[in-house]
Amino acid sequence: MRHYDFPTYFYKEGEPPYLVAMNLQKDITTCIENNTKNICAWIMIQGLLASLEIWTANGEFVLSALSTFLDKVPDQAWVVQGLQPLLVPMQMGEVEVPEVVYFNPSDLEGYELCFPDDCKFAN
Repeated sequence: MRHYDFPTYFYKEGEPPYLVAMNLQKDITTCIENNTKNICAWIMIQGLLASLEIWTANGEFVLSALSTFLDKVPDQAWVVQGLQPLLVPMQMGEVEVPEVVYFNPSDLEGYELCFPDDCKFAN
């Protein structure tokens, strides 16, 4: 079976290469690189009791999670073939959580910026 990285409908040619990631508990919104491994890493570093949501730049819902556990994910094939094979070993401590790749505003020049004005960026 081929590794299922990220549904192609989440990224369309010419759109920003980021996802809008929100930690609702900490009231933090940031932009992360659009790939499954990076999504799993971001979920893992948010800590316990976190309420998380990830959206595309054009406003399509990607997933929600509570702590490090997936809550709602519309694409169930991606859960089984993409997210679980990467997220579960991180949850079990079998693999190291990779560093999250964030986007700063300067990385996004030339794209229409689709995130909230109060978006906080990693340095």
